[in-house]
Amino acid sequence: MELTLKRRIFTDESTIGELLSEQGEHVCYVLEDRMREISGKPVSQWKVAGATAIPTGRYRIIWDMSNRFKKETLRLLNVPGYEGIRIHKGNRSKETEGCLLPETAVSEDLVSHSADALERIEKLICPCLAQEEVWITIANETV
Repeated sequence: MELTLKRRIFTDESTIGELLSEQGEHVCYVLEDRMREISGKPVSQWKVAGATAIPTGRYRIIWDMSNRFKKETLRLLNVPGYEGIRIHKGNRSKETEGCLLPETAVSEDLVSHSADALERIEKLICPCLAQEEVWITIANETV
């Protein structure tokens, strides 16, 4: 399975994108920390710990135990300069620490109905994980 996260709204506090299914259908919105990536520069030169969106790229998603949340969650693997990047619920960029927060509705720097959106993502991804690899491509898009 191949998912795409198109980052579309960039503010001083956050980044908001749209998660699309393999068929290009809207799954949900995603809130992240502020985008600080500088193309061609190593992560260590632009990352602000706990306040920076992960680099654009393609990442494999797995389902495994989170020590922080004390339950299994979706995790992105091999994110340069980051560890433990999860897809979990939350409503503000201060709650992300680099992770992806799924949402059903969005306004600047704030999103809502995260639990509903997370349930939608898990129902889409989890059944596939037993049969195939799941990947997400994260790209910046300006409108």
